[in-house]
Amino acid sequence: MMVVTTVGAKSLQWLKGQLGLDGWETGLRRQPRGQIYFQGNTTGSSFDATYSSVGVTYSLDTASAIQFAVADNVKLEYTGSASRWFNVIGTVDIEHSSANAVQVSIKLAKNGSVIDETQCNATVVGNGGVAKLHSMWVLPMEKDDTVEIFLASPGGAETLIPKRSRLQVTCLS
Repeated sequence: MMVVTTVGAKSLQWLKGQLGLDGWETGLRRQPRGQIYFQGNTTGSSFDATYSSVGVTYSLDTASAIQFAVADNVKLEYTGSASRWFNVIGTVDIEHSSANAVQVSIKLAKNGSVIDETQCNATVVGNGGVAKLHSMWVLPMEKDDTVEIFLASPGGAETLIPKRSRLQVTCLS
């Protein structure tokens, strides 16, 4: 037999206090997180088999940033004081305008060093084709650590146009 009752606001507040849940919603909303983005880029840059920064100026989403800032216009920097684990998600849409198809690749990087396990590859068909690359990894971060997206053209030098990108970091601990 199931009993359904209506719980008033005072009863709910009392129950949350008894269970040690007072303020838990606020705590979750205040966890460190941040995201940077760009979109609408039309400028091509030369990329080769060496992974390097996407090279386009990112903007910080200030409405969602808690203990994160944009660094050097291309990275997310953790400004919190406690060491924590974060879920890092990076996406880049790449356009290639020549007639041939090319391979493109991204990797996430922490403090300027690529993380090989985060590699994502795609082929961009020529004449305005777009590849959508996505990578995700869980990383420990300390104060002043940075994360960013690196891009390469494994087949050799190509002019690629990073059209839009997102880099998002969410606290797990």
